[in-house]
Amino acid sequence: MNQPLDEALVETDPHLAEDVARPDDRIDDERLDEENTLKADFVRQVRDALEEGDQGKVYDLVEPLHPADIADLIELFERDERAGFAAAITDLMGSEVIAELNDFVREDMMEALPADAVAAIAEQLDTDDAVQLIEDLDEDDQQAVLAELDDEDRVAIESALAYPEETAGRLMSREFV
Repeated sequence: MNQPLDEALVETDPHLAEDVARPDDRIDDERLDEENTLKADFVRQVRDALEEGDQGKVYDLVEPLHPADIADLIELFERDERAGFAAAITDLMGSEVIAELNDFVREDMMEALPADAVAAIAEQLDTDDAVQLIEDLDEDDQQAVLAELDDEDRVAIESALAYPEETAGRLMSREFV
């Protein structure tokens, strides 16, 4: 009786144990190794599907991943591969994935995504985070993204962008309790 509940449940009902296990307790043999890092074979499968132009397969392979793992996968790709990858998984490129990317890769990805996709991501973020995302785009791309935002988000972001970088006006949060 000193066994942890999950081991006891595995012995009595392995299917139920799999269903109730926390995602972090399970290792997907197809994608992650024992250290929860992406397996080289899995990365190769995604890259091969990308090179074959099979966006559906790319999406199906990547969709079950945790946002941090998607960010890791993006960072493993070469710069010229990222645009095709982003196109294949645009609706998976949410704020949780963007937050996990290093700054250089995040900027690169925002340039690769269409304006409506960047706007959809920006709308999920707090205004100050959305400003950081948009301010690194060139002026034309900024305008295209701003045009895709709903009016309330667009006004808040334009207001923040009117202030010089690294000033209190640019950095302050515009969300209120």
